Amino acid sequence: AKGIDGPVVIEIANGTYNESPILSGIQGTNATNTHTFRPASGASVTINATGSNYGFYIFNTPYVTLQNLTFTLTSSTNHGILIDAASTHVNLTSCTVNNAGIDGIHIQAASNSATLTSCTVNGAKGSGVYLANVSNTIITGSTNISNVTSDSSGQDAAVWINSSPSTTVSNSTNLMGDYYVIYALSSNNLVLNNNTWNTRTTNQYYAFYLSSCANSQVTNNTLNSTHTTIGITDG
Repeated sequence: AKGIDGPVVIEIANGTYNESPILSGIQGTNATNTHTFRPASGASVTINATGSNYGFYIFNTPYVTLQNLTFTLTSSTNHGILIDAASTHVNLTSCTVNNAGIDGIHIQAASNSATLTSCTVNGAKGSGVYLANVSNTIITGSTNISNVTSDSSGQDAAVWINSSPSTTVSNSTNLMGDYYVIYALSSNNLVLNNNTWNTRTTNQYYAFYLSSCANSQVTNNTLNSTHTTIGITDG
């Protein structure tokens, strides 16, 4: 049987790696027996996932940390980082995703309690961060989360929150979306605090769109817009 019985730290040598790592169903993981992937001291690590369906796939494996890693994709790929199937308590720290074909970071299917700290998403063709059917996600201190849509579906935002209650987005700058900066649907108890939202010069519909999100707080945010934009809408 595959599994661990203690904390595992994998330090990656300097370089660019042409691959798409996957963690699937690792047994024995818990708050003590964790997985950490990070560059070795002084190293710079890029995962070149061009042509693959994801940059890093975490499936049914909780307590994983990705730290200081860069993922480079193209429009033919899927998600930059995909967290799926009850992969709870995943931490992404200072990670960068470039040019994801759909979402930069996609978290779904009861992968609750993820934390994204100081992450960057550049030029995702879907949403920068997409949350679906998860809870207690924290996005904080991110310096850039943006998307560049290639269609007119409207299913695009810097942060898309779908049926994902108790999500917090705080202390993040340059949240930039093509249709929405933040779109939230059927997600109660949201906290959006001390963020800077930037709108593009084309296609922007709303800075923040909220629908069926009871008991949510939107405080101390700044909106920078160069054209007509609806700031906050309660749908």
